[in-house]
Amino acid sequence: MSLLKFKTIGISLNKNNCSLRYDGFVSDLEEHTRKVLLEFGATQEEIKNAYNKGPLAMEPDLSLHEGRFICTSDDDETVFNYVIFFKNKNNRLTNTFSKAHEETHVLHHMGELHLLEKKLRASRAIINLSDFYDYKKCNSQDHELVANIGGFYGLQRNNFNMSYVFSHEYSPSRIKNRPDLIPAVEAYKRVLKFGK
Repeated sequence: MSLLKFKTIGISLNKNNCSLRYDGFVSDLEEHTRKVLLEFGATQEEIKNAYNKGPLAMEPDLSLHEGRFICTSDDDETVFNYVIFFKNKNNRLTNTFSKAHEETHVLHHMGELHLLEKKLRASRAIINLSDFYDYKKCNSQDHELVANIGGFYGLQRNNFNMSYVFSHEYSPSRIKNRPDLIPAVEAYKRVLKFGK
């Protein structure tokens, strides 16, 4: 049994069939992706097709937060290896958001999203995520919505001033060209009562 620690969002859980590794900051996301996939036995052809379904399934991160998670599995898809890594944006707020965002992707992929929902409720950010529990039934926009909510929870949990976050870093004028962020910003602001 492995104890998996999602440090940025403050969740730990035991899983028999999963491992979680943080590779931290990397200089090139694509190159590190190739390196990780080769490490887990992927062929060049499999890497080329890694965005398809299967044991090396990866989903392109539409969020542009400069992070990535990779999940590899055995042929029977009974054992899963997760690796998380990020590009350093030299901004503590952005880096924290990216870490929490990727941790949330992994938690969601594992089928453990209810644990984030419990943390949200405890932090007074009551957001119902039950429609998204089944990762495979969600589309890319759903995955990003959930991960962005996790990103904002990570900021709140790590003592960022959420009023500042929503009035400056993630203000309407700064995210107007980021449609992936708008639903999560609106949901989080609504429950925390930071404007309409």
